[in-house]
Amino acid sequence: MLVIDWPIVELAAEHKPDVYGTDLYYGFRLFGAYPVWLIIGLALWMIDRADESLSSKAVKERALAVVLSPMIAGLLAAVLKLLLRRERPNLEVMHYVFRPFSEHTFMGGGLGLPSSHSSIAFAGMITLARLCPSIRPLAITLAIGTGLQRVISLAHFPSDVYAGATVGYFSVVLTWALHRRFGTGSLLT
Repeated sequence: MLVIDWPIVELAAEHKPDVYGTDLYYGFRLFGAYPVWLIIGLALWMIDRADESLSSKAVKERALAVVLSPMIAGLLAAVLKLLLRRERPNLEVMHYVFRPFSEHTFMGGGLGLPSSHSSIAFAGMITLARLCPSIRPLAITLAIGTGLQRVISLAHFPSDVYAGATVGYFSVVLTWALHRRFGTGSLLT
């Protein structure tokens, strides 16, 4: 993945569409914002409450999964950024820049690996896809769109997005493991 980072960043810079300010740009970016997943979790809870085949515990646990997975992903991404310390693409330098631990030790601003937006979007969308298999193609497409938006806007390298997607997937696995350990059974019923 690292081999293609700079060629893709250069291509995005050369052919950069004016994405800022468009609804599509902000729409994809929003899926990487944690408060959106609080709203989606609330919406799922409200929809599931009307489903008489679901127990009240299952309704709560499904909504909690949609809220918890992106939260875990965002926290993991924030910690990994502080440990890995790779900065966002800089077209003036044209090589990876790693921030020394002595500079802004506990500040993640300007760090890109992994992409927090991608981590959160993939965690939320994979969770939704597991809970509602009929929307799987849409959910995965929206998660990928969030990652592409981060690269096209030159906010991240493709490897940042890939790492973010991996963190998102791991957070879903962790959420399901926590549910098996402390929940009532299957999130799907």
